[in-house]
Formats: sequence, C-alpha cells, structure tokens
Amino acid sequence: MQGELQWTLIGVVGLILFAVLIYNRWQERRAKDSVDKCFDSPAQLGREGSGVGALDRETDLGPNGDERPDAPFEIEPPWRTGIELVPAQTELPIVDETDGDADVLGGQTPAAVSSVSPVPSPLNADIEFIIHLPFRLVADRALADMVDRMGSGQGLVRIVGQLEDGGEWQPIDHYSTAVYARAAVGILLANRKGPTRQDLLQNACSLATRYATSHGSAAEYVDVVLAARQAIDLDRFCMEVDKLIDFSVVVPDGFPFSGEVLARLVMEQGMQYQPSGGFIMPGKTGETLFSIVNMEHAPFPANGQGLRTHGVTLMLEVPRCEDGLFAFDSMVTLGDFLADKLSARLVDSQGRSINTVRLQQDRAVLSEACRRLNERGIPPGGEQALRLFA
Repeated sequence: MQGELQWTLIGVVGLILFAVLIYNRWQERRAKDSVDKCFDSPAQLGREGSGVGALDRETDLGPNGDERPDAPFEIEPPWRTGIELVPAQTELPIVDETDGDADVLGGQTPAAVSSVSPVPSPLNADIEFIIHLPFRLVADRALADMVDRMGSGQGLVRIVGQLEDGGEWQPIDHYSTAVYARAAVGILLANRKGPTRQDLLQNACSLATRYATSHGSAAEYVDVVLAARQAIDLDRFCMEVDKLIDFSVVVPDGFPFSGEVLARLVMEQGMQYQPSGGFIMPGKTGETLFSIVNMEHAPFPANGQGLRTHGVTLMLEVPRCEDGLFAFDSMVTLGDFLADKLSARLVDSQGRSINTVRLQQDRAVLSEACRRLNERGIPPGGEQALRLFA
C-alpha cells in the first residue's frame, strides 16, 4: 500500500513539471509574436512610423542589420580633437549697436551691447586669474574703487582696457579718462609671499559681478576653485626655481676695509649706486645682472663715505636675470677682482672658501632653473618673471 502511494506522488509531481514546461514554452512563443508585430507595424512605436517614438531600422542598423554605421568608438575623444572647453557665458548677447536699440534702458544703448570683435587681452592666463568685463565702460572712480578693493595695493591686480573701434589694449590706472569697448582684470596667481588665496579670488569675482550688473551686463571668469588649484601649482613651481646664488668677499684676520675704497672699485667696474644702500651691475638693456650689499646689513652711504665693513655679499636672483650664465660669470669675475684688490677671499654663507667645484655646481643649478623657467613659458628676466618674483 505504501509503495503504491509513493508511485502516485511521483506521477503527480512529474505531471506538474511537464505542465510548467509547456506553459513556459507558450509564454516565450507569445512574447516573440508580439515583438515581431512591433517591428512589422511602426505605428505601434510611433505615429505613422515617425516622431519621437519611431524606430527607423534602415538608419539605425547597418546593411547587415547587426551594427550601426556610425559606431561610438569611431568618434574622437575631446582631448584628441582640439576642442576647447569654454566656460558658461554669463554676459548678455552681443549685438550690433543700432538706433533700434535706443529705446532700451530709457533711450540709452545698453552698456553690454558692443560691435567690437573680441580681441584677446594682453593678460596671461598662465599666471593670472582673468575677469573679463565685456561691455563699454569709462575709466571712472567706480572702476578704480573696484580694482582697489580687489587688492591692487598688494601688487597682485592690474586692469587693461581695449579702446573703442577695435583699438589697442592699454593699462587703466587712476589717471585714465578714456572710454573702452571692454576691459579685463588680471589677478596674479602667486608671488614670493605664496599662492593667491581662493577667498581673494572669490571676492574679486563678486566685486566684478556687482560692477558689471550696474552696467547691465555680467562678468566672465573661469571656475574659482580651479584657479585656486592653479595658483598652488604655480607657487610650488616658483619655489623650486627661485634660486639665489651668492658669495661674500671677506677680509682676512678681521681687519675691516674702507667703504670709500669698495665704492670706488665697484663703480670703476660699471656698478651703479642705489639709494637703498647697495650697488647693482646693469646689463646691456638696463636690467640688473647682480647686486652687492654690505655683509653686515648696514646700508652703504653714497660713495661709501665713513663706512667700515668686514665684507660684502654679491647676489644673483636667477628668475629675474635675463642672461643668467653671463651674469654669473661676470659676478665671479668681479668677486675675484675685489678679493685681489682688497686682499680678501671668497666664502659661501657658511664661511667656507669658494673653490672651482662649488662654482661649477652653482652654475649647473642656475642653468637648470633657467631651463625650467623657459619650458614653463616664463623667460627669466621677462615681464612675467619680474612680476612673479617681485
């Protein structure tokens, strides 16, 4: 009896499994018929085979029905096509100034309207955060106040304007009275005090936006966070190449020498006295090659009169010298000359005698720093370098 019951249960389970299998096959067949009807009747997907819901098999599929003629992998990525990423525009549309616009803003042509083609400003985006003011403006007190509040007193900010009718760009200062078709503010991203902070950049953007709004337009600038990161990177690079090569001419046995004698010797070699209390060696175009200061920190009086000192220091600022190798060789030559005339010797900042090996090392450091500056697009002694390393 028990054996018959077991066989009965096995039979029932088998029938159930067979029924499930048949049902699944029926469902698959039904789904396939529905899909075929959709492809055969475009009206099922869109109105009369067109519109948003339409599926065009001839254009979406290739001749074999299994691939698209314009495959996604055939599209060049943006970093290979030379596409320039442009920040979102916030200014009003630029249109030609016509009499038909005179009824806008109480009969006055809006300041944001300009017919002048956008000529790039002389500012440098590699070392400056640039805020564009793409509208007609006058160099008035409001503009000067805006620049002052951005921090121009720290030597970080400058503003230039393009004269009307596609004219040249020129610096705008407190004495400017011209009318400009557009202007641009440049904020130096770094100097010897460090990178320009993000909050200072953000404050400058707010001031420029407020000023532009008063002229019926808007200021344009790149993302402030990215600019702050650029400032940190630029500052790090500047720290790496900001080399000062120096050595001192000191008297032996602690006997000081006369300031008048030193002044006469260096001036005979072409050096010029500076009111700050030192001497500089000018280059062919008037740039400073290197300088001499009193090692004891007291400034030199005019002609060295009344000064007694135990030594002087010769210094060469690598980023600020246009021809670093020539300046270095000239400085070494003058150091040897002074050591001979004053019965002195050349020493480094630790008081160790300068030898040929040390001079070769200094020359190699100078050459490498100049190479890196040029590769970065900041030529030593150029306008950018003089601003960055002021």
